[in-house]
Amino acid sequence: MLVLLLGVVCATVPTFVSWIVGLYLLRTDPMVLAGAVADARNSTTAMRAISDKAKSTVPAFGYPVPYAVSTVVFLIHGYLAMVLSRVITIGSLQKPPRSWVSRISGIVNFSAA
Repeated sequence: MLVLLLGVVCATVPTFVSWIVGLYLLRTDPMVLAGAVADARNSTTAMRAISDKAKSTVPAFGYPVPYAVSTVVFLIHGYLAMVLSRVITIGSLQKPPRSWVSRISGIVNFSAA
């Protein structure tokens, strides 16, 4: 239940915060802001729905930069998560799971022949 709650919070809070900051702090046009917020979440279908509802391509002006920045940030965070998971696995007292090669080498003698 906690994981579900954290997932909902992590998915909705950045969207609302970016909308509020863009609308009130940066005074961005709501049409362009809708495209920027949709594309910062890497949601091309949401941007398309916003454009269809507005009957305009104005929301697409906010598309390129947030999409590119969020893609790079997601890649960097994914790499860091992978590195940190490896560090945590090595640093823990538990032995890492055996790979399929070590399981097969225990059954089949590769040194013979």
